[in-house]
Amino acid sequence: MRSNLHCRIRSLAAAVAQISALCALVLPGNAAECTLIHAGYGGIASYQLPLWVTKKEAGISRKYGIELETLLISGGSLNMQALLAGSIQMSQNSASAAIQSALRGAPVAMVATLENRMPLQIIARPEIKTPQQLIGKRIGILRFGGSNDTGVQWALRAWKIDPRQVRILQSGATNARMTALSLGQIDATILSYPEIHIVRKRGILQGELEIA
Repeated sequence: MRSNLHCRIRSLAAAVAQISALCALVLPGNAAECTLIHAGYGGIASYQLPLWVTKKEAGISRKYGIELETLLISGGSLNMQALLAGSIQMSQNSASAAIQSALRGAPVAMVATLENRMPLQIIARPEIKTPQQLIGKRIGILRFGGSNDTGVQWALRAWKIDPRQVRILQSGATNARMTALSLGQIDATILSYPEIHIVRKRGILQGELEIA
C-alpha cells in the first residue's frame, strides 16, 4: 500500500513539474516566485490523496515553483468543463472524462496516471445478491460522462446486461447517493473507498457486486 501511494505521488509530482515548465513559458511573472496553478479534483475518495500530499504534506509543488490551489469540483465531466473554460489549469480527474473530451476534439492532454484499474464497486441493497437482479432496477451515479458512468457501463457489459434493462440516474454526490440508497430511492450505486468502508460500518447494505 505504501509503495503504491509513493508511486502515485511520484507520478503526480512529475505531472506538476511538467505543468510548471509549460507555465513558465506562457505565464508572465518573476521566475523566483511560485506560479499559481488552480487544480481541480473530483471528490474525496482515497485515490485523490496524492494531490493533497503533493500540495500540503510533502510540499512537492512548491519545490517545482508552483503554488497549487486545489478546488473541489464534483465529478469528472464538470472538471473537464472547468479546464476547457480556463477556470483551472490542471485536474486530477477520471481518465474516462478526459478521453471522451479528447475524442470530441477538446485540446486536453493526459500527463500522468495514478491508477491502472477502476477502484470502484457496485453497492446494492441487501435484497440484491447477484448482478442479474439489477435488471429493471435504478442505479445511481454522479453524472453522465464521468468515471461513475463508465464504471457502471463496464460492469453491465461484463455481466452481459443491456444498459437499457436498467435505469441509470444522476443522483448527486457520494453522500447523496448513499442516503438515496439507504432510503430505497435507488437500488444500487457505484462507490470507492473510503465510502465502501462507511456503508459496511453503518450496516446499511449487504450486496457488493465486483466490477469484473
